[in-house]
This record gives sequence, C-alpha cells and structure tokens, in this order.
Amino acid sequence: MVYSRGEVIITPKSIYWIDTPVSFNENDRIELLKRDVLLINYDGDIKEIAKLKEKDNKYSGYFFNLDGILSKNHIKGDTLYGFVEKLAQYIGSYINKRSLVYTTILDKKLVEIFKKHQVHFFEKNLNDKKIAISTIIKLIYPFFSENNKLERAFVRLNLLPMKYSLIITNLKQSHVTINGTLKDLSLNGMGIIISEKNKIEKIKLKDVVEVKLSLKTSIIKISKAIVARVDQNKFEAGLIYNITDSTMIREDYASILTGIIYNWIKEIIKEHGEIKAN
Repeated sequence: MVYSRGEVIITPKSIYWIDTPVSFNENDRIELLKRDVLLINYDGDIKEIAKLKEKDNKYSGYFFNLDGILSKNHIKGDTLYGFVEKLAQYIGSYINKRSLVYTTILDKKLVEIFKKHQVHFFEKNLNDKKIAISTIIKLIYPFFSENNKLERAFVRLNLLPMKYSLIITNLKQSHVTINGTLKDLSLNGMGIIISEKNKIEKIKLKDVVEVKLSLKTSIIKISKAIVARVDQNKFEAGLIYNITDSTMIREDYASILTGIIYNWIKEIIKEHGEIKAN
C-alpha cells in the first residue's frame, strides 16, 4: 500500500482496543511499539464494531471493553442479554481467534453467553494502565503465535523518493566512512543506498558499522549495526540492530527513532483508517 509518507511493507501486531477506558500517552504507545505492538483506540459504537471484520488479519487483535460498549450503545435492563448475545455471536463468527472481552460485571449468564460462542471472556478491571499494559504483553504470545512460534512483524517503511542522508563508519575496516541515503526503515534495521558508488566494496556481510542518520529534525546515532545484505549491482545494503540493546543504540536515540516511526503510522491511520500487511 502506498501512502503520502511512504509504503508500509508489513505491520506490527495491532491491538484494537474497543472503547478503551485507559488514557495511554504517546510514550506508552512508543514503548509498546518497541515490543512490536501498535495500540489503536477504536470506537465502541455497534456500527463501528461491525466494521472490525474488514480489518482482520493475522497481525490484528481485539480488546472489547464490555462496560464501555454497553454504555456507548445505551444498553441496560431487558435489552442487555439480547445485545450481548449478538455481540458474542459476531465476535465468535468473525474475529474470535485474537479477541478478548472483559467486564467488571459479575454475571453468570454473561459468562455462559460468551462461552457458548467460544469467545475469551474475563471478569476483570483493566482501567489501571499498568494492569492494562501487562495484560497486553501477556496475551501477545497466545494471540499471535503460530505453530508454537511468535514471529516478529516489525513495521518497515519504504521511504523513497524521500531523501534522508546518513553516514556509516565501518568499524571493522579502518573506520572508513561512506555517505548514503535511507531507503527503508524499521525498528530493527534499515536499507541504505550508497551514494559514493566507488566505496561499495568497503562494506561486507557481517561488518559492524556505526550510523549517523539525519531524519526529519533529528540526528540519530546507531553505535553498532551489522551488515546483513549487500547488493553491489544496486549499490544497496541492509543493516540490522536491536532497538532494545543499549550497546547498539542509546535509549534516547531508540525512543526518538521509535517515536518517528509511530508518528508515521499514526498519520497513516488518521488518513486511511487502517494499515494492512502486504
């Protein structure tokens, strides 16, 4: 998919929180994105909930705040169980695998309704931010693992034709410096285009390099990245690093980089309403 800010090659794991009661600030969301989770607030109006099946893919998960949904749709009294029955049937039919419904209401009949439709249902209060974040992290594996394996699904942004300059210093080969531009960017690596074509021979697979990247209004330094791909015909290289390893990238630089990627994604969601994996 092509957007004004580039092309999204693959998405992180996205948690749509339907009628979230918790106020997550941008730093909270950035920290979750470092863990490969994009948190998206979603309207609890029943008409909007009906559209969730259009967003479903293997990278999507859903938290349903039943208390908030009932309040948003003015459900009470005699209409409660009929509404919940339809909601449980919808979730069970279309987005059951990675969905969790939770409530503070203690009601055996509600438990029976969601159990009948094989929907994960907790009688739990997730209004506390710390509890909410720990619950998200605990559910990443059961939600997104396949064949007992949890695959990382970092967002990668193809930024061409935008020109972001960088300098790489090969720490393995006499600290030779090479100028280039950024081709694509993710939380665990980047693709670069070598501007000085005569220096393409100066980088080899598994070389350790330092990167100084001019990105928007920020200069970001990656102390150690590893060359994972070299294409001498296209004058391109691929670098990898661990965003959570302070020996590879300092924590403040990691937060800036993650924040920039998060803001790109946020603008995409604002403009298009969703992101999809290719």
